[in-house]
Amino acid sequence: YLKNLIIENDYHEVLEIGSAIRYTTVNLALMDNVYVTTIEYNDARYQMCVENINDFNVQDKVNAIHDDALEVFISQIKNNNKGEKTKWHVIQVQAGRLLED
Repeated sequence: YLKNLIIENDYHEVLEIGSAIRYTTVNLALMDNVYVTTIEYNDARYQMCVENINDFNVQDKVNAIHDDALEVFISQIKNNNKGEKTKWHVIQVQAGRLLED
């Protein structure tokens, strides 16, 4: 569903809150002209996410942030490719994971 939404609306910027191990992050970053910023609080999940981002060679399309999403000022996150404030087209929240820690 998410990939179709992005394709049908020609979206390019995705903010993912709760990256877990990277499944959605990497799959979206592998799409043409889609850039993902993902925020993960849990140390182990963040490290696994970064490893998988590197394994799939999408570092240039993913900005992985290791922090509490409630503490990050979303309006101040800059796209890692453009260096300017990002207007988010899609915001995905891994809601079940927010309550785990």
